[in-house]
Amino acid sequence: ESESESESESESESESESESESESESESESESESESEPEPEPEPEPEPENDINDNSLFAVDDEVSTPTDTQATENIIITPSFSVNPLTSTIWPPVAANNLLDELCELKPVMECDEKGIWRGISDNWQLQTGSSYGSSSEARLSLIKTVKLHMILGQKLSKSRCLLMSESTDNKNWWVWNLIQKNTTIPQFIEQAITTQNIELIAQVFLKISEFFMDFYPLFAKKIPHIPLLLEDISVEDNQPLFSGFITLPDTGLSQTFLYKDKAIVQLYKQLKPLLARLLKTEQIDTAAILNEFPNVPTDHPHSVEILEIFNTLLTGH
Repeated sequence: ESESESESESESESESESESESESESESESESESESEPEPEPEPEPEPENDINDNSLFAVDDEVSTPTDTQATENIIITPSFSVNPLTSTIWPPVAANNLLDELCELKPVMECDEKGIWRGISDNWQLQTGSSYGSSSEARLSLIKTVKLHMILGQKLSKSRCLLMSESTDNKNWWVWNLIQKNTTIPQFIEQAITTQNIELIAQVFLKISEFFMDFYPLFAKKIPHIPLLLEDISVEDNQPLFSGFITLPDTGLSQTFLYKDKAIVQLYKQLKPLLARLLKTEQIDTAAILNEFPNVPTDHPHSVEILEIFNTLLTGH
């Protein structure tokens, strides 16, 4: 009996050993199989969208670098230096603005910084504006592309004599994105010129046309670019057509202004016209009743014409 018990014990031990050996072999086989399987290649990152006409001009082919220590440090003001290098600067729109390169190269603006950190300058017939600097051309180019897209929202309603310029500072340490706009006759100046003529018919036409333009643009700005204020002094007249001649910048560059579109367009139009007309009509002896009588003779099919006439009746009569 003891012999049979020892035989059964040895048999069970050999069986358990063979089972453990088979398990270890299967584990090693599975490990080798898992090691032999190739890892899936990572999918390439999608290229940034770019719907600008000249894709090659704005192609972003290098990574955006981390801001330099100078940029990241607070309370350090970097004074922009305006310079144009035809070899390294990028200008938009590419065709029209390139014709201005010789003129832009001659600009020597004196820059001033306001309390919001916005840099502005005037040189010859140009107004300039810029915000924060960029530590690399890639960062500046991305900002330029985004700013171009905002300009394209307004399209043909933008003043023609304007451009965007991405250029390196003269010390080759920073990059800047510049807004450049040629000075034009603004709506307040246009109204003043019309009032000076004492021509009642012309005054009535100007009052209605600029009001219609404001009413049409107000909802567009409120919906698409609400960080850009729509002000009468940023509306110019070119070839007898009202166009937006203000600066258009990104909301995150320190250049945006606080302008809440909570008022209806007609209310905001009234608020902006009231001090302007009060000043201009005070210096010129104008028959305001004659202007009101002339309004019905001005052809218009604008959907807000009745509201516009109502606010001019209030502005010109005082009640």
